[in-house]
Amino acid sequence: MQAALVAAVVLVYGQIRTLAEGSSDEALANALDVVGLQRTLGLLHEETLQEWLTGWEPVTRAWNVFYGLAHDAAGYLALIFLWRRSSHAREPYRFWRNVAGWMLALGLVGFFTYPITPPRLMPPEYGFVDTGVEVGGIGPIQGATEDAGGNRFAAMPSLHVGRAAWVAVAVAPIVRRRRWRAVVIAYPFAMLLATMVTANHWLLDGVAGVAVLGIAYAIERARRRAFNRVCVPRRA
Repeated sequence: MQAALVAAVVLVYGQIRTLAEGSSDEALANALDVVGLQRTLGLLHEETLQEWLTGWEPVTRAWNVFYGLAHDAAGYLALIFLWRRSSHAREPYRFWRNVAGWMLALGLVGFFTYPITPPRLMPPEYGFVDTGVEVGGIGPIQGATEDAGGNRFAAMPSLHVGRAAWVAVAVAPIVRRRRWRAVVIAYPFAMLLATMVTANHWLLDGVAGVAVLGIAYAIERARRRAFNRVCVPRRA
């Protein structure tokens, strides 16, 4: 039942996400605003990172595979892990599942209202390489571009980074082994790096993804408090 529910939500999200693609002119204008802001803040390093970390083809392929595969795989594995570790009516699982759902909804709001050209689709003078197209992944796992989702400009917020942070926040506290906890905590940082190395996102897209996690968490907390006030009987 839970698998069917999650699959249905993901399917509906994907369909709506496809419809959210804005115009290329608007997306480019928004990207130029982000470039200007990051340059002002001294944070415009995506092209340099790509040069440093994609100089060897096998490494580039590894980044593409990680970006394309880990996003969904880690999310589903985290849900399974939370389900197995949850007790008392699956409350931790249900809480974090709902947070993930709110993140998808908030992401769609961002995609509709702020389409943005990712680095890989910027004009050539910006120096980015679309590693998913130029190099690819391994076998059928190419996965470094967002075009498979039907929306070239669904980059703000980066739900790759947001969901990776969700995995870390939800799973790390209940992982018993320190080395695995360290891996879980490091995962969102690795994903943020992957989004920039593959030229799929700007740094501020990733920051927005983490902000979406915080807002989704607050929404679910508020929803639960309201539900408990209305629906849970008070003891005399």
